[in-house]
Amino acid sequence: MPPWGNARSGSFTTFANSNSDKPILAPFIAPETGLLDELTFYISGAAVSACELQVGIYNSDADGNANNLLAYVVGDVTTTGTKTSSSWLDSTGSATTAPSLTKGDTYWIVNVRDTTSIAFSYYGNYVTYGATACTKADGPTASYGQLCSWRFAAATLTLPASISDTDYLSWSSDGPLVASVSYA
Repeated sequence: MPPWGNARSGSFTTFANSNSDKPILAPFIAPETGLLDELTFYISGAAVSACELQVGIYNSDADGNANNLLAYVVGDVTTTGTKTSSSWLDSTGSATTAPSLTKGDTYWIVNVRDTTSIAFSYYGNYVTYGATACTKADGPTASYGQLCSWRFAAATLTLPASISDTDYLSWSSDGPLVASVSYA
């Protein structure tokens, strides 16, 4: 996850309370320029009742913070296994074209469940950072070697159309979702 630190992957369980109703954010750098095709993630423990995971791609503002939703996909989490979707949605939930990324630019993968208090497990990153690597422009930093991701301060149960750097804060309990994208 350069330049943010080192990672190992494992299973994370969402809480059966409102804490897991808050979107989790993770930055990445686009490896190439082009239109995305599919987004894939893995559910390791199924939800016991209807629930979907929304996974969005956001661009960055001038300071590198998450900014505007480009598009998102949804995946049913009532069964385990690999979830792959090429059905991209816009901020209103309407079908849209897949987002186009630019090589070297920073983007953000943001995920949130759509139903409160439903527990399930997903494949995420246990990320460790250097002393000041887990930061945002005007936000808190993580200690050396601390598990760190970013999480919304408020519960939303949906992906917002845009994000301000005051909407989220450093979080040390849940790792960011491991998601992969393929280009068209």
